[in-house]
Amino acid sequence: MASNFGLSSQGFTIKRFTDIYSDIFASLRTNIGNITNAPKSIFGIIITIFSNAMADLWEMADGTLNEYFPRTATGVNQDYAVERLGVQRKSATQSTVMALITGIDGTVLTAGFQASTKTTKFLFQTTDSFTVSASDCLNAVCSVDSVSVGASYQVLVGGSIVANTTGVLGDTIIAIAGRLSAAFSSTGNALTDNGDGTLNFTAGGVPVSFAVGVDMSISQVSSLVKMTAIKYGAQLCPQGMLNTIATPISGIFSITNPQDGAVGLDTESDDALRVRYFASLRLPGKSTVDGMRSYLLQNIPNVSQVFVHENVSSGVDYVGNPPNTIAVIVVGGVSQDIVDAIWTCKAAGIGTWGDSYGTVIDASGDSHLIWYSQQSTKYLWLVVQIVLYTEEPLPNDYIHQIYDGISAVVATQSLGKDVILQRYCAAINDIAGIGSCQVWGALTDVTAPAPVYPTDYTSSVIDTGAHLWGTIPVAANYIVTMPNLTTGMVQILTPINPS
Repeated sequence: MASNFGLSSQGFTIKRFTDIYSDIFASLRTNIGNITNAPKSIFGIIITIFSNAMADLWEMADGTLNEYFPRTATGVNQDYAVERLGVQRKSATQSTVMALITGIDGTVLTAGFQASTKTTKFLFQTTDSFTVSASDCLNAVCSVDSVSVGASYQVLVGGSIVANTTGVLGDTIIAIAGRLSAAFSSTGNALTDNGDGTLNFTAGGVPVSFAVGVDMSISQVSSLVKMTAIKYGAQLCPQGMLNTIATPISGIFSITNPQDGAVGLDTESDDALRVRYFASLRLPGKSTVDGMRSYLLQNIPNVSQVFVHENVSSGVDYVGNPPNTIAVIVVGGVSQDIVDAIWTCKAAGIGTWGDSYGTVIDASGDSHLIWYSQQSTKYLWLVVQIVLYTEEPLPNDYIHQIYDGISAVVATQSLGKDVILQRYCAAINDIAGIGSCQVWGALTDVTAPAPVYPTDYTSSVIDTGAHLWGTIPVAANYIVTMPNLTTGMVQILTPINPS
């Protein structure tokens, strides 16, 4: 048997079927004599059977060895391999969103109340019972119900009277509502007269207690409640997208989300876990850039990516960092977890920089501001123009194929990666019946208003501004109408997905 197979200082060399077959045939001829290994002969069949079995064993040995090491292991075997350094695969987490629910004051939602995003159909639900209440609301609608001479009409915010007027002879509900609106005085909050005896109350971003006095009533209120995605994984819920009540309840009128939801994590892939494992090997020096990144990746819940940029110069650097500072950019996580982890691993005397901050308390009881940045959500808008290739039939579902091709490229966008529009063309050109295409793109911070074609679009590479703050297109909008094929040229506009 040849000696250059198996485990050596050069690694493991697998013995393949042809080598095994040759060795068995040679051994039989040495021990038995001049035999034939013709495919249909008895010895040919026996040699083939045993060679296949032994080749399977060699492949199993090679696979078993590979599954022992983090660099080559996969699946659960990789989980076991990285545990030797105390690293664990990050499990999928649920996305969450703060939902603004509008309904009748005092309506109770039991745990399990569900709502969905209109386009993606992602389901979110409440995990605890919740009451839509004027005692903790962002918005409310109240009305003057009747006129009573000498009655004191009052509006209260946080238990304090912020508007007051007295009914007089000849009054109307419209006049009383107007005086209450004019008299309203509450810092950061607003009371708007609708001109019909009703008033809209709007809190200044923070839920407050809202109440009215005699001869007045509250017809509806809007309260915030945390809702959690039913499915685990990264489910986007951009501002205003949670708008469909899936489990209707009497007394609930509507639902929306004033801000983007917090995106959960998909189960960490083998490749991502492998990268994080080797980054974690640098943990002993956790105040270095690599050490900080490794520490933050392991110790901030729900964070999938971390970038650390340092400025060791005496002036502002090319990305805007002040001198002697570090800038930490994270994808995911919540503020307090992020700043606590940065404080734990940053070197003394080094400042922090970013566009968000939190406070930590040191062992002496002193407070410190820690600055950092999180990815910002961008929306990618695409216009696709295709020219048909008449020698091939265009599939009936070509719209969906275009959509799927675009979606596959969108899925490769990562923090700090520019939008290369030609890669979208490549995905579309593979579709039968399409001879060529052109793609234009635009990047926005919000879902509305949509960019104007063609003035707001470009055919060049779109810089996501990733040098420091790391914007990333995490949502894309594609197709608005079925095109007219009679001219052989098709223009596909944004912004809705195909049905």
